[in-house]
Amino acid sequence: MEVGWDGSVLEGEGEVEQSAYCIHAPIHRLVRVHACVLHTHMPYASALSRLEEQEIKPIGQTEIGLMDKIAYDNTYTGPALDPAEGERLAGILGPDRKILFMANHGVAVCGESVAEAYDLLYYLERAAQVHLYAMWTGRKLREVTPEVVTHTQQQYEAVWPKYGNKSTWDHHFDALKRLLDRKEPDYAD
Repeated sequence: MEVGWDGSVLEGEGEVEQSAYCIHAPIHRLVRVHACVLHTHMPYASALSRLEEQEIKPIGQTEIGLMDKIAYDNTYTGPALDPAEGERLAGILGPDRKILFMANHGVAVCGESVAEAYDLLYYLERAAQVHLYAMWTGRKLREVTPEVVTHTQQQYEAVWPKYGNKSTWDHHFDALKRLLDRKEPDYAD
């Protein structure tokens, strides 16, 4: 289904889910670099969004690889039933961040393609899972020093997001499609 900026159905059939429209449409309209916006309530990332300190800490390389892509919304305002809420979220996210932790809610993950947004969402949920597992031990988290965080982020920028002639997310997404092609080829219909 294709939905217009005003929430009307432009192509296809069905009803527009109001909160999805109120989150996705303003982000697409106001932050044009984000071609794909995925909003989920995945368990681990959503659990972190419900903590007073929802920030991902630099406790491993996956977390470090995501940290400079994350924006945090620290104010839950209720269900997103008005486009003004999506506009507020778009303002927090902006063009320089691709992941938004939505306080007491879930996450929105954006990308310049479906493959990029999906890849970020996949690794975000894995990082959140490991983060929570580490916290559940009750022991002190071993944070990486700021110098190593900077060095690691520079390494990621030098080689990531590409290897070979494709982005890492395109490699990942293509592999998932190959699995589906073998096991459930009707997905393409």
